[in-house]
Amino acid sequence: MRLATLLLFATIFVGCGTSHRLNEYDFRGATVAVVAAVPPAPFVTAGFDEAWVSLDQPVRSAVRVGTYLAKRREVKQARGRLDSALAL
Repeated sequence: MRLATLLLFATIFVGCGTSHRLNEYDFRGATVAVVAAVPPAPFVTAGFDEAWVSLDQPVRSAVRVGTYLAKRREVKQARGRLDSALAL
């Protein structure tokens, strides 16, 4: 068992040797180009289109509007927390 472990570690560490060939190139006076892919700023949003009112179903409409208002409050709080976390 010890021999197998020793061979495993030896195999792993052999791969960590210096086998690169960067010393064959001369980089003096060379320029470097960098391309940065910047992700969009984080933003908290929710689907607010579900707050429509139906006169045929007043109870469901009231629940929908209440849910809309609760989500709106939670999104506003989450935006505040996100903005304060990003300001750090």
